[in-house]
Amino acid sequence: MISNIKTYWNYGQIYCGIEVTTCEGKQKRFAVTAKKKKEEFIDFIYNEFSETSNLSDKIVNNQHCFVSITTNKVLIKEIGFVQDKQKAVSMAFPGLSLTEFYYEVIFTKTNCFVAVCRKEEVHLILKELEKHKIDVIGFQLGFSAIINLIPLLKQERIYSASYDLSCIENQLNSFSQNKEQLSSHYQIDDSAVASNYLIALSGIFNYVTNRGSNSNFEEENNTSKTLQKQKTFFRKGVFFAVGILLLLLLINFFVFNSNFNRLQVKQEEVQLLKNQQENYLTKSASLEKKEQVVNNILTSGSSKTSFYINRVVAYKPNSILFNSIVYQPLKKAIRPDKSIDFNKNKIIINGKSNDQAAFSSWIEALEILDWTSEVSVTNYAASKTNLANFEISITLSKNETKQ
Repeated sequence: MISNIKTYWNYGQIYCGIEVTTCEGKQKRFAVTAKKKKEEFIDFIYNEFSETSNLSDKIVNNQHCFVSITTNKVLIKEIGFVQDKQKAVSMAFPGLSLTEFYYEVIFTKTNCFVAVCRKEEVHLILKELEKHKIDVIGFQLGFSAIINLIPLLKQERIYSASYDLSCIENQLNSFSQNKEQLSSHYQIDDSAVASNYLIALSGIFNYVTNRGSNSNFEEENNTSKTLQKQKTFFRKGVFFAVGILLLLLLINFFVFNSNFNRLQVKQEEVQLLKNQQENYLTKSASLEKKEQVVNNILTSGSSKTSFYINRVVAYKPNSILFNSIVYQPLKKAIRPDKSIDFNKNKIIINGKSNDQAAFSSWIEALEILDWTSEVSVTNYAASKTNLANFEISITLSKNETKQ
């Protein structure tokens, strides 16, 4: 399970093998891609390209792949069996400079097949692939990759785009150049594969086989794999890091939003309480003011009320009957949200009179008092019974109201 996760992390679902070869004097590229599912490769796709730049039309950017180089720059010789790879190279290509050439050796029971190519030629091909965003994680020379498929093909004659291979008992016996461009189709499990794609297909199996390398470029391949894994880790790591960061920001947003909403509710509650307190203080102040006004009226007017009433009554004739005497009457009805408005220098008297002449004399007597400034009859309504309802308004002099 852990191994599958690690493999998926490093390589994803799509695997790729590419053969760079020479056909009829022109360089060609055969590419095979496949999906890996439950330890099996499925959904194989085969493509042929005349230029490396065309690979991007069918292969996604940053696709990793194994490359088999079989161009006419690769030389292959067959020699008798020897156990040491360097000895085999020396026998096949005496005096070969290993600082200038890459080599790879295939060992069989009876023979050795030695493939060599100049390093600069290999580097040109690899750089061209990298230029077009193909991540090469390993390369091989000649037909060495096809060794993985020989047991599956079970054929005595195997053709590829460049080589004609002869096999005995599922082992490579001899080879020649496929100058006549002979081709065939081979059955691998349930899939039919054209011969031109066999070596590219073999590259895909390099992902899962652990066949030892008999070459002098094993270190370069290991470095390429490491670089590819680092790139993958960086790309996916950045993706997951950004994803986690966005998730954290989203969580933080919801937490902040929740806390902000709660804070807003609390602030609204506090504001409501504050408003209620302000309303209470305002109403309390208004009430205290009204109470003060009433108290002032009561305290300042109690003694004067008796004085004024006694004087008014003293001059009242017997023909007049009082219904009410109001000292400092209200200008309008008292309202909870309004201040108390009253006439400080007024006395309103309501009553009845059955003698108009006596009533007039009484009014005249009130007018000449030193504490009145004006006496006006606001209402005098006579009736058939000779009993009239009246209302008079006495305006006190300013000197009296200041006392």
